[in-house]
Amino acid sequence: MVEVKDRRENAVFGRVEMNFSIVHEGEPTPSRKQMIEMVAKQEPGSKKDLIIILDVNTRFGQSHTSATAHIYSNKEQMDNTEAKYLLEKHSSGDETDEKDGSDSEGSDE
Repeated sequence: MVEVKDRRENAVFGRVEMNFSIVHEGEPTPSRKQMIEMVAKQEPGSKKDLIIILDVNTRFGQSHTSATAHIYSNKEQMDNTEAKYLLEKHSSGDETDEKDGSDSEGSDE
């Protein structure tokens, strides 16, 4: 369950800034990819590849995670505004989420 705590439009940077929290009882902390999908559902018209998730914080021993999302209107604004390491983290995040860890199986050395 996603609860939007604060939503601000930032015209200077061409983005919407959203603070939100997720209650995930009995489940692990959602992945960055899952959080992007949740945010995209909360913000109609947004594109998943234009959403940056930052400041993810899960409270120890609780099923409650808070985070911030920057939702951009175009890729140029996102590339000019966000730090390179965040852009790299989000672009490489798609590859690591799809990896199933079966690479080490079947290798006889």
